[in-house]
Amino acid sequence: MDEREYRQLVAGLRRILDHYGVDYRRSPPSYNNDTLYDHQCRLILDEMARSWHRHYGYRPSPRLLQKALFAAEQSRRFSPPWYARWLRRLGWPCDHR
Repeated sequence: MDEREYRQLVAGLRRILDHYGVDYRRSPPSYNNDTLYDHQCRLILDEMARSWHRHYGYRPSPRLLQKALFAAEQSRRFSPPWYARWLRRLGWPCDHR
């Protein structure tokens, strides 16, 4: 996989994580990889691998998918949803992190 394809993979994973609101910071610590976040990531990576196979003709390795997922998580800009920003401007206490 060349650098351009890797960047596309990271950008695609970032869009999916943002779209579904998957946030590793809200997940409780897990030692057996059995949290909701872990399950969501497994489903996302499986679907991304199938989609990649349909489009490019090969499946990225699991190691590469994990690396891209980590890069996508670290490159996201977390911000509260629009309603939390709106309520904060009005002075309403909002406990969204």
